[in-house]
Amino acid sequence: MLEFALENSLYCLRISSDNMYMLIGASISGIALMIFGVLAKHVIAYKRIRFEIIQDLNFTSECYSNPIDIEKCGGKLPESYTKAQEFLKQDASKLAAFADTVPKAGIRRIGVPNPVKLRETAEELMKLSDSLTVESGEKETAEPVRELNSIRVRGIRKNLGVK
Repeated sequence: MLEFALENSLYCLRISSDNMYMLIGASISGIALMIFGVLAKHVIAYKRIRFEIIQDLNFTSECYSNPIDIEKCGGKLPESYTKAQEFLKQDASKLAAFADTVPKAGIRRIGVPNPVKLRETAEELMKLSDSLTVESGEKETAEPVRELNSIRVRGIRKNLGVK
């Protein structure tokens, strides 16, 4: 009886050549999809972070284009400037954290800029968030800060691969 069951189960495992090719093709496709998923993880995360940064740069452009004197506002920063600082600091933090987790080299880094460049971009975002104000009573400092902010934003966009 045992011999019959064993022969019967082995007979069930016999696969025709057409079915064998289909099984091999399905296996290769499944493995390729798993590899793609692993490789695409960093690219997808980078594109999400890059989108958020560009969105916040566009949203806060009024603030970094017009640095404000806190003293003229009664010693308190307006809410729009406070929110702009928060957005830019959060973006810098996200980008710095991502730069620390992305591989330094290899196939898993395809589609993601160099981590050193990402770290520099995060530092520029932090500097931008700190340069929304000017020293009190110095009207001539607003223009250089505005121009420096413009240069920073162009550098950030360039490092992120956005024109």
